[in-house]
Amino acid sequence: MNFKNIYNKGYDFFSKIQAYIKKHKFVSWLVTIFCFLVFIYFFIPHVWLLNKKDVVLKVTRWTQQRGEFKEEVSPSYNSWVGIDNISKNVINALIVAEDGRFFEHCGLDFYEIKDSLKLNLTRKRYARGASTITQQVVKMVFLSNKKNLVRKLREILGALILERIVSKNTILEWYLNLVEFGDGAYGIKKGARYYFQTSPQLLTVDQAVHLVLVLPSPNSWNKGLKDRNLTEFGKKRFTQILYRMKMRGFISESRYRYELSIGNFGRSLQEVVNPDEDYLIEDDDIEDSLNSDESEWNNGSSEDSDSSKSSESKK
Repeated sequence: MNFKNIYNKGYDFFSKIQAYIKKHKFVSWLVTIFCFLVFIYFFIPHVWLLNKKDVVLKVTRWTQQRGEFKEEVSPSYNSWVGIDNISKNVINALIVAEDGRFFEHCGLDFYEIKDSLKLNLTRKRYARGASTITQQVVKMVFLSNKKNLVRKLREILGALILERIVSKNTILEWYLNLVEFGDGAYGIKKGARYYFQTSPQLLTVDQAVHLVLVLPSPNSWNKGLKDRNLTEFGKKRFTQILYRMKMRGFISESRYRYELSIGNFGRSLQEVVNPDEDYLIEDDDIEDSLNSDESEWNNGSSEDSDSSKSSESKK
């Protein structure tokens, strides 16, 4: 049987199917619905898996030594840390630094999107992202780090669904077990051990802020953390996060002043900001500081610089 005969038989077969479907409208609708459901199943990230305690998923990670590689993660593994075993200081610092409306939004922060669009249009470049913690979890677990409209749409759909089927604490737990804190230290357990030789549960206010300030570009922004002497940008970033924690009621005024006095690994940060002033570093000030000093700490960047290499972070 030659190729031409195979082609003709195949053509006749599919022509008969097409004629049958046209003749029977009900079958036509069933086929259409089936194709749509198949498309949805493969297009939408399978975020419902994150609600299973025994699920084992492979995520993409990156280190300078190994390059890009796959690694299994699961809430059932010993390396996993439950949300109840993570210091509230870390959670509070993360919320004010990365997603201030995390407990209020539906997976997307439309106020942040508006502010980011305004800044990006003003600067005529991509200077700031608007991804929520929920979006970052979807991207870290299920998607590639390619920047395109299709990936972003899948991320948005996944985030909207995830918010409706799992709790906020579950989303935070996944994030803190997946995100990189620099030098291949993936997850809060490794981050706490690598930088402070402690457990996630025992992280103090200043340690929590130091860990969170490296996000979302940990391999660029962790220079001061490794040297135990913050860069100028790191000082501003630390002060900003601490200030926001005070304004949200996570720490008291006296605690805020104390943490400023020891914020640079025992050295004072009060020369960076006067605690008596109603002062807040704006996000675009952070971008300016990063750009002006980028040669000092390995070309720091905005959203998806280091996180794109390691399939993790955010803005």
